[in-house]
Amino acid sequence: MKKSMSKKISMIIFSFIIPPLFALEVHIAPISYIDTIEERVFSRREIARDIVNGTENYLYGKNLFFREIKSREINAPVSLIDAVNVSRVERADYLLYGFVEKREHTYRAEIRLLDFEKRVIRRIFYSSDDIENYERLIGDLSYKIVSYFDSVFNLGVKEDVPGQMILSVPVSLGYWTYISSAWINTMTGTAAMSTGLDLITNNKALSGFSRATYIAWNLNIEYRYGIGKEDVELRDMRIITLSLPLRVHIESLRNEDSVFFGLGLLYELDIANIEETYKGDKRSLYSHMGMLMTFGYKWKFNEKIRIGFDNIVTVGFQDKPMVSYSPRVTMLYQIYTKEIIDKWR
Repeated sequence: MKKSMSKKISMIIFSFIIPPLFALEVHIAPISYIDTIEERVFSRREIARDIVNGTENYLYGKNLFFREIKSREINAPVSLIDAVNVSRVERADYLLYGFVEKREHTYRAEIRLLDFEKRVIRRIFYSSDDIENYERLIGDLSYKIVSYFDSVFNLGVKEDVPGQMILSVPVSLGYWTYISSAWINTMTGTAAMSTGLDLITNNKALSGFSRATYIAWNLNIEYRYGIGKEDVELRDMRIITLSLPLRVHIESLRNEDSVFFGLGLLYELDIANIEETYKGDKRSLYSHMGMLMTFGYKWKFNEKIRIGFDNIVTVGFQDKPMVSYSPRVTMLYQIYTKEIIDKWR
């Protein structure tokens, strides 16, 4: 009985000792703080401490630890040689070092990850934000750093990171043209402009894929202008469409950039100015249903703005299908975000 009890106690103690033995520890050196306004550069231990605190939001119960170097004798490394020397003194397998630059209206940060054993920089983490959002800058850096270690060492950290519901207003500008043989000789397409609402219900909803994948819902209203070609009675046409496409986004190698493709229904109203021989001008209204297909790339410009490059193909349900193609550039301005805890499985 005593042997059984002592064995259980030994196993409990052993279970508390083993995790630290296999824990991964990352040291953070003092960070260079560059104040371009006052033209000063100095070491800031507070930035390292802020990054440590930021990583703790993701690391509860995980065998990954970040430790700031508190020694007053060590200044912020500014070169690879400096970082190697600090790692040797602190016996750090991995060392984070770099700088935060304060400009008149923005912050810019660059943090490097040194692998001491191989003497190489394994990763560089970048972030930028406006001058009022230093905490958000640190939060973005902390997430990127933790995400990198999670992807390399499979720590299961990202599973605990909540997703976000994101509401944005898109504004697009592009060109359009008919590509179906029945309509291509009737009109020359010119500008295409659109706006609406773009909703991502959860940007971490689809968790079973190798890359982050999510769905975006879009309500879009678009204006197109076309000029009638020679030898046709059509002088010009204004086209107004209301569409409801559903897009699937797959994040690319760069974090938060994505490729996407989508499909949806549309309603089209055509306002045609017709110049009939011997009868003068006449305005006619036409409307019909159709479908829309889209594919492209979305790039993160900053925390509020995304830039999209997409290609849109529309098909109007007429006796002779009205097929058009429109390349365009889109800016999406984020107006509302909310954390989403639950994820679709």
